[in-house]
Amino acid sequence: MCEPPPEISEREFKEKLIAHIRDSFNNDFSESINPQIFQIKDEILFCHEEADKFESNLSEFRSSGKREPNEVESKILMDQTEFLYDAYIREQKLRALAEMKIIFLYKNLEITLKKFLEIAYSMDEAKELFNWDDIKNSFKAKNVYLSEFEEYDDIIELKQVSNNLKHSEKIHENVKSLSEFKSKSIFEFQDLENFYSRIEMNVFSFIFSLSDKLLQNVASGT
Repeated sequence: MCEPPPEISEREFKEKLIAHIRDSFNNDFSESINPQIFQIKDEILFCHEEADKFESNLSEFRSSGKREPNEVESKILMDQTEFLYDAYIREQKLRALAEMKIIFLYKNLEITLKKFLEIAYSMDEAKELFNWDDIKNSFKAKNVYLSEFEEYDDIIELKQVSNNLKHSEKIHENVKSLSEFKSKSIFEFQDLENFYSRIEMNVFSFIFSLSDKLLQNVASGT
């Protein structure tokens, strides 16, 4: 842990750093990729609109019951399929970007919590904590109970979804209990986006609530 400059006390140094860590918590990754998401959505819409234009020329083939298209119909089907494939690829990219937003948000949260421990309690070993229970128990040892914060349930949901995404595209049973993923078997872009939108501000609120608690503790010497 870095040492305070001689002109300020250790308490003042900790208070300034805790406030700085709190204020540095951001969603800049999400903001940086949101323009890509908007662009890809437009591209998907375009692909589907172009694919739909072929339907009028395929109506006779689809209603005829023929098993094999003629040469003209084959060319039309191929052109339509190319647009549908392009839409599919972009839909997969959208899902990947939504996954990255969630995983990054949780990683950012973990990093911030460990820095809080390091600064508030001079815990140099905090950076070596690699799972949630260790982080939670380290705060508990200082009489700071993360589960008492109003936003705690959202933090746990973020952890669960992030861990699920890192290990499987199939939705785990504990994640299926969340409103966005009920009756779903695999993750889809819109469900992930809805989840991110629901919990994002509560994660920020959690960070600010926790920092207020730590600042109180530092000021009181506890």
